[in-house]
Amino acid sequence: MTSSVDAASKPEEVHFLIPGGAGGGWDGTARGVGKALVDSGIIKHASFENMSGGGGGKAMAGLLSGDTQVLSTGFSEAVGLANQGEIRILAVTSEKRLSQAPDVPTLMELGYDVSFANWRGFFGAPGLPEEKAEGYRAMLKKMYDTKEWEQIRSRRGWQNLYKPGQEFYNFLEKQEKVIGDLMRKLGFLK
Repeated sequence: MTSSVDAASKPEEVHFLIPGGAGGGWDGTARGVGKALVDSGIIKHASFENMSGGGGGKAMAGLLSGDTQVLSTGFSEAVGLANQGEIRILAVTSEKRLSQAPDVPTLMELGYDVSFANWRGFFGAPGLPEEKAEGYRAMLKKMYDTKEWEQIRSRRGWQNLYKPGQEFYNFLEKQEKVIGDLMRKLGFLK
């Protein structure tokens, strides 16, 4: 989560801008944090806007222009502007603090029992032969071990979460449960 450096230190209302507009992980996180802020009496009201089209760039422009006070987005979209002093990263959803922003607390440190990564996956068509799938997995594993990947990963604040085949499937099932449980706890799913 990021905030404009100029945002008030004790706002009564916070407007969250959520890029993508399709709901899911970032949507649930922003809404959950907003609900917790209201329920705990820290703020009086939280509003939310799902922004479709334009992705993180358009949403970041909304934060920089003052159209919103808080933006829920990926770390890699925010770290450059944070390093320039344009925005402040308020918290990260990782289990541990990130080396690229060691002073930024995790949501868990702030008392929210939730953590997840902004993961990406590589998927094949249902009829992809197993030998081709294994070839792709081997190619990706080889790439993950290169210094070029490490430079990109480190610069963008990405975690190394390589999980091939069944391991990735199991990870996705766990993520679905974690996010589903959070959404039910917050009252967004029954």
